Amino acid sequence: MKKSQHPRTRILVVDDNKDIRRILEDLLKSNNYDVDVAEDGESGLVLLQNNQYDLLITDLGLPGMSGWDLAKASKRYQARMPVLAISSWQGKDAEEKIAQYGICQIIWKPFRFVQIHEAIEALCQPVHEKSTSVKR
Repeated sequence: MKKSQHPRTRILVVDDNKDIRRILEDLLKSNNYDVDVAEDGESGLVLLQNNQYDLLITDLGLPGMSGWDLAKASKRYQARMPVLAISSWQGKDAEEKIAQYGICQIIWKPFRFVQIHEAIEALCQPVHEKSTSVKR
């Protein structure tokens, strides 16, 4: 896999599963991304209030504040920041919900890192090139 063309892209990863959090952090850092992590929506929101990010990657099924609610709340602090969701939940209303909550794309678990990497490359382009989609 080629290294990122965006060597200073700053990403916040929010997932309650410590193994997924650690793996994503390690893989993203090894691809030249700056990465912060949080284990729940509330902690992620604090980081969003105090730091500038190019992308939020969140699990949707977080305890307490869900990833859905984190995505929506993130827009109060960083309105133009894209949100990439990862989830094992595959509800039939996902496409309608992603627009409602400000999510740009969902990648379903289990996923391969190349899916995450490709989504980051696409979402971190200029705003006029971004689109809303669901990948299955």
